[in-house]
Amino acid sequence: KWENIINKNADLDVSAFFISLDNEVYADINSDRELPSASSIKVPILIVLLKMLDRGEIFWNEQLVLTQDTIGGGSGWMAYQEIGNKFPIFEVASEMIRVSDNTATNLLIKRIGGINLVNQKIKEIGLKNTQINNLLPDLSGTNITTTKDLSLVIAQVDNGYLLTVKSRDIFREIMGTSKTNTLIPS
Repeated sequence: KWENIINKNADLDVSAFFISLDNEVYADINSDRELPSASSIKVPILIVLLKMLDRGEIFWNEQLVLTQDTIGGGSGWMAYQEIGNKFPIFEVASEMIRVSDNTATNLLIKRIGGINLVNQKIKEIGLKNTQINNLLPDLSGTNITTTKDLSLVIAQVDNGYLLTVKSRDIFREIMGTSKTNTLIPS
């Protein structure tokens, strides 16, 4: 079925990965192809943040301060708030996913310790081909990931391998709030 879709859309770069941990089967097409991550980079950032929560390295009600260097254009509402406004991490993480807020993402990257440290933590959770090179929005497409990386890390979270039960449930709750689907209908 995937090959039929690919043949009908030859102008698209296609990459897909499916895994069933219960049945120990998978399917893939170009799943290791590194592609611009766009907003999908927000998923590993959320997982890294929740791992830090599990370890007591951050606190869910910790306040993040909006600064000029964290303002990101594009989607979201935080960029339009006054510099110096404070937001609790739980709200920033939620908005990063709910409305794909780029400023929220940049606030979290800064709080985690910057791009280099986020990349180190991304590797620690097993994402071999995922890397952040620019804050969001990454209009030049330099932030990269693969469908295999994203699929495997989500499967590991869902099956309890990466996060505590509490953080896994927070992950599921936040991911379930996503409102941005403008590309899905087209």
